Amino acid sequence: MGQYSYFASKLFLLVLAITLVLGVDHASGLAVTLQWDRNLERDIAGYRLYYGDREHPFTQVINVGNIVTTTVSNLVGGNTYFFAVTAYNTGGFEGSFSNVVSYTVPNATPPPTTPTPTPSGQITTVPSSLTFTGIAGGVFPAPQSIQVTTSTGVPWSETHSSPWFSVAPPGGASGTSTTVSPHTEGLVPGTYVQNIIFSALNLPNRIVGVTLILTPPPSPTSFVRDNFNRADGGLGPNWTMDPTWGGGLFISGNKVVTPTSGGHYWTANAFGPDQYSQIKLTGPIGTWSGLMVRGNPRPAPFYLVRVSPAGTDLYSSFNGVFSQLAHNETVFATGDVLKFAVRTATRNTAHLTVYRNGIEVFSYDDAISFIPGGRPGIGLRDGLTGMSLDDWEGGELSGGSF
Repeated sequence: MGQYSYFASKLFLLVLAITLVLGVDHASGLAVTLQWDRNLERDIAGYRLYYGDREHPFTQVINVGNIVTTTVSNLVGGNTYFFAVTAYNTGGFEGSFSNVVSYTVPNATPPPTTPTPTPSGQITTVPSSLTFTGIAGGVFPAPQSIQVTTSTGVPWSETHSSPWFSVAPPGGASGTSTTVSPHTEGLVPGTYVQNIIFSALNLPNRIVGVTLILTPPPSPTSFVRDNFNRADGGLGPNWTMDPTWGGGLFISGNKVVTPTSGGHYWTANAFGPDQYSQIKLTGPIGTWSGLMVRGNPRPAPFYLVRVSPAGTDLYSSFNGVFSQLAHNETVFATGDVLKFAVRTATRNTAHLTVYRNGIEVFSYDDAISFIPGGRPGIGLRDGLTGMSLDDWEGGELSGGSF
């Protein structure tokens, strides 16, 4: 990875100036000849010319070898084309794009006796490009798939030189799919653009542009507290209600209550994915008093812990499915402090931990319905008279341990 970055940075400083020379060859249709400055590195192995009816991603590529001029034929009169060049070295690493130039081809009518040939086939991809988003230093963005079909039914293969994603499988039968998985460790915030080149026998290559947008991590806020010591009514602007939970939560007598059920998320601060939510159980324990972490309004995913006279249960809501992850016989009592924490233990595995009065009760590792991020929250339901919550706290988990 270090060798690639060094090579790319050297190429970035050598801007490649492209000049266009329009020519009409009635045997091959409208054509454009392009020239560019030769790179000065000693290990340059050749150049690739990218072009198409839009830039980034381009739709066509020509490996021109170690020369600095080439002619592109079969252009359509009246269309605008965009061109850029990259260099690659003997190690196979490809540098950054040159400046992009565009050209609108004049309308020209070839002699009626020499019709312009058209390609005999093509490679199609669904989708035609990919975009990943994530937070620098955070959980990797979820993989995405590309379906590749060749018009002639022959197998396809892919090549790419990106250091921050992998493609598997690298080839397959026409109509099959491959998966693109980003790996963002070591990347700083910014926008990254790379290409995947799909090839098949006797067909022009197909280019799929892959874009990664990494935003800076949220400003560190270790924790926040809400003791609900204010006038009776709604929870206030720091909280956002999930409308699918019912009528919502309210403040009454400086505590949180509900006539039926309600779930709310703390939205005044942006916490990272490793977070906790904590509450004091100040009323009778009904069938549902609990907390959420990495929560998102349904049908988006969240993790949830509930306490009841039957014990303590962990749940996940993922892809519209509400699933029980674990059950523990520990029974909480009025006055106990319930804490629920989540941390990414390994890639795509969430480590969930439940505490009673600061002492760990049990934990569970979830690698099936992995939820990468969201908000801490609180919830009550079943409307048992006197159920209430108080003295909420939530925020980031400190480094080291729970």
